[in-house]
Amino acid sequence: MFTKIAPKCYLTPMGFIVAAVLFTSSDEKRSVDLFHLRQSFGLYVTGLFFYILYKALGTDLFYAELSSLIVLIPLMVLWFLGFKAAMEDKETPLPLVGQLYQKWFSFVGK
Repeated sequence: MFTKIAPKCYLTPMGFIVAAVLFTSSDEKRSVDLFHLRQSFGLYVTGLFFYILYKALGTDLFYAELSSLIVLIPLMVLWFLGFKAAMEDKETPLPLVGQLYQKWFSFVGK
């Protein structure tokens, strides 16, 4: 059975919620799970921020324009790196934003 909490939080926003519930109800709170809860939450917030920004500007983030690709491709690469680190049970911060996510979202998992 797939018992790791950390990889679940990257799968979907619902997966994040399930992982957060599993983490808070767990007797053994592993630091790697908390680390990846914060990393994945940061990715979701960043994606939501850009989605709202693009809607406010009257365009669609998910349309294949150059500005969309400049946002979506790095987010996908960061998602992949985070998911890979979670599968390997490593606390590897995401490039450029990982340490910021840990600081900004310290309330996640409390």
